Amino acid sequence: MSYPKTSIEKHRRTKYLNQADVSSELGMSVVNYSKIERGQRRLTVDVALKLVKIFELNSIEELIEKETLEVV
Repeated sequence: MSYPKTSIEKHRRTKYLNQADVSSELGMSVVNYSKIERGQRRLTVDVALKLVKIFELNSIEELIEKETLEVV
């Protein structure tokens, strides 16, 4: 078993979701969601807010820990 590389991946795994589940909820392709999770694509505020709801978190800060946001 591999360990999560980002806090987003950690939260996804905690909820026992796969990337296809989350990308479907976000309305994006698995490839694009995977890039966000790996840090190869910037996380927008809009997507971050949706992830907070999907992962049932209290705030964006809890979601991203050390990741960065791009305001769009």
